[in-house]
Amino acid sequence: MDVSSSSSLFSPSSLLSSSSLDTNLFAVEPHEVAFTQGSLKLGADVSVGLGNGLKRVFEYLQDELADRKVALKISDDTEHIISIGIDADVVPENEGYILNITEKGISIVAHDEQGAFWAVVTLLEVVDSSSKIAGSRIKLPCLTVHDWPDYSVRGFLLDVSRDKVPSMETLYRLVDRLAKYKINQFQLYFEHVFAYRKHKAVWKNASPFLPEEIQALDLYCKRKNIELVANQNSLAHMHRWIMHKGYKELAETPSTVSKKNLERENYEHEGNPGYSLCPTNPGTLELIEGLYKELLPNFTCHTINVGLDEPNDLVRGGEKSRALIRKKGISEVYFDYLQNIYKLVKSFGNDRVMQFWADFIITEDELIRQLPKDVVPLLWGYEDEFPFEMGRKFYENGIRWFVCPSTCSWSSIGGRADDAIKNLSQAALKGKENGAAGYLITEWGDNGHHHPLSVSQLGLYLGARFSWNTRSAKKFSSDSLPLLLDNHVFHDKNHKMGQISLKVGDVYKQVLKPNSTLTCCSALLRILVFNNDLPDREVLESLSKEGLQKAIETLSESKKHLQEAALDGWEGGLVLQEYHWVIDALSFAAKFGIVLLENPAIKSVNDLKKSDRKELLKELIPVLDLYKTTWALRNRKGGFEDSFRRLDHLRTLLK
Repeated sequence: MDVSSSSSLFSPSSLLSSSSLDTNLFAVEPHEVAFTQGSLKLGADVSVGLGNGLKRVFEYLQDELADRKVALKISDDTEHIISIGIDADVVPENEGYILNITEKGISIVAHDEQGAFWAVVTLLEVVDSSSKIAGSRIKLPCLTVHDWPDYSVRGFLLDVSRDKVPSMETLYRLVDRLAKYKINQFQLYFEHVFAYRKHKAVWKNASPFLPEEIQALDLYCKRKNIELVANQNSLAHMHRWIMHKGYKELAETPSTVSKKNLERENYEHEGNPGYSLCPTNPGTLELIEGLYKELLPNFTCHTINVGLDEPNDLVRGGEKSRALIRKKGISEVYFDYLQNIYKLVKSFGNDRVMQFWADFIITEDELIRQLPKDVVPLLWGYEDEFPFEMGRKFYENGIRWFVCPSTCSWSSIGGRADDAIKNLSQAALKGKENGAAGYLITEWGDNGHHHPLSVSQLGLYLGARFSWNTRSAKKFSSDSLPLLLDNHVFHDKNHKMGQISLKVGDVYKQVLKPNSTLTCCSALLRILVFNNDLPDREVLESLSKEGLQKAIETLSESKKHLQEAALDGWEGGLVLQEYHWVIDALSFAAKFGIVLLENPAIKSVNDLKKSDRKELLKELIPVLDLYKTTWALRNRKGGFEDSFRRLDHLRTLLK
């Protein structure tokens, strides 16, 4: 089979919309697919005809098929079992491809190298779902897939600063997953977890990433068709810098900076004063320039996310910049700093691209018109009906912008599944309608990052699915989700884990009164993690005793089903251990919530009857012990103490 002539084998116009077919076979739903009569028997040795510039695609396919006991080799003969080529006339969509499986062989024609890579990912899904026959031969169904992404950038951001710093093995396996979901950008959210040479005081207890680790991860991402994007917050969220001697002078509100307070507060300390750099202090730009000089050379991608979100110290009127804010206004002070950061980024090369969070500037129409045309604003919003359509302002001013929804796992333990589904789907639809060029799934770790990575897989998967094909968001039904999760996330042949993750992920709603206004968190997390002697009154008033009792029943049932799950692959055991802890922690929280509701007059946990405290403590200690074990499954030691003390605060009160 000649690669150059393979495009004549099929016509894209003859394909059916995937909406008319059962597409559970595919992790992300193709735009057009048609199954035809017949099958192809794939043997243990397969020859490949390869077009120019596709070495990376071949190596990926070769490695993956080797794991499936199929040997792949490039052949110069005119007849091949598999042919892979590029023809932008046949496939006009960027990153698009046509995969054709007939009784005679497999043909891939793509718009570009990226499209050929995604075609291989789809082919491997077909291989994995196909039946084995005599020996090591695989019987593939005949089909044709014509597919392309609706968003040119489909990214995932992982918070590694609050407080979980994952092991390299965890990151490599995560990148494998991202490739299978056709994600093409990956970011690690950095505040203080890169080992900058001159700033050891900041990161010495954080188990930071070394330059050579980032370089290795960057190379691994490239092999998987993914760009690793540099990320360093550069204004707010810098409390872990300014709390140290020698950096406090760079704070916007140095009088409010307290290392003791920052290390003692358990919930939402980042919203308090004293966590931003001063944008009008020349020393701030000197610091940031030094950070970029060390960080950027470790990435082959020339994009950097500079942060600039939530400048709360400025919004409150500032301290160091107060006089200038009164003279020029906060908007001008902020925009001057943004422009200085932009110039700094460009000083490392005119091809550098600056991403920044758009929460402040989105309401500043005049400043939007003044933005450089090559910046990329990132519009984040994590509620059900967040107005992502506001981003159209950027599009109308000729600026590429991204929608940035969330996995909705942060400030929870078991996730917030319904919030995630609604937020991720709305972002996909509103972004496409209003000219967004990218879709960045965010996975945050606010308030201790207590939820394990397996809890966030639901949101990551759906975000990938919705951003590749927004039609799948428009017609999405939760009824189909358990099977999709079992097939493409948890690989549970007994089909239990998908339903468990949904049930556990919706417990946060089950415990609330119907009129509760609690948002962007789980009440069950907030009755475990709090600052003083008793959970916040707002949280306690949102809870329903009947709902807490039903939650305990749901969690008990889920734990029984957990014993019946049969997860394949290297991650199966990790997922089961993590969910075991999640269920135990949520069950304890629900029981504790009932005790608190039965004692409305107390002013401190210590005011509970001694017998109640003793019983609660007896149940809490195993939860804390298991948290230590679960943490070590995927993460480094750094950050653990900061996360653990937030849970351990309750133990000290119960004693």
